[in-house]
Amino acid sequence: MAVMLNATALSDAASSMGSVQIRNRATVGGNLANASPAADTPCALAALGASVIVFSISGRKVLSIEEVLGSCPNTNTLLPNEIIMEFCVPVRKGYVSAFKKIGSRSEVSIARVNMAVSAKYEGETFSDARVFVGTLGSAAKRCLGAENTLALDPSLREQSFKEALCEFAEQMIPGRSTLPYKKSVLKALAEDLLGMLEERVRVSEKSGEESHG
Repeated sequence: MAVMLNATALSDAASSMGSVQIRNRATVGGNLANASPAADTPCALAALGASVIVFSISGRKVLSIEEVLGSCPNTNTLLPNEIIMEFCVPVRKGYVSAFKKIGSRSEVSIARVNMAVSAKYEGETFSDARVFVGTLGSAAKRCLGAENTLALDPSLREQSFKEALCEFAEQMIPGRSTLPYKKSVLKALAEDLLGMLEERVRVSEKSGEESHG
């Protein structure tokens, strides 16, 4: 329940990952360490600004999700003697988050494209947004251009958000045969995620309790 209330994007990602059997046996740490471009929970954790506690014989260190993932798909940056021990997810008052993916099928689906968004809501606009997109050649990459569009007036926000995501895809996978498909999926995800964020703001306001993630 705490994850659902305070890290909603992570709840979204965990509930859509694999099968019931996989969800009961797999770990979030394993999902991150595997560093698959299609991994769901790292995308959500990165959008939430989570940090990773890593232990080794040399001691303890704190890394961001991006630092663990590095730049090479399917390869993390951890040393052979390091192990992921803990995740720290900040609880941020007045924030909402969401995760969504498109897969090849409805069950036990590996993401073709996934995306997570976290932002502070202020009236009809969003601020301090974090937008991460997976499966564009590597795992969970931050899209700064898309983040800036969330602060726009609602009448401009959706179209600008979609355009920024498409530009990001062109930068990440230029010339790929899958680029047109990925761009069309990103547009659909953008629409869905904005709707999810706005609905969560409405629910929070109706309940009289500020959201925390």
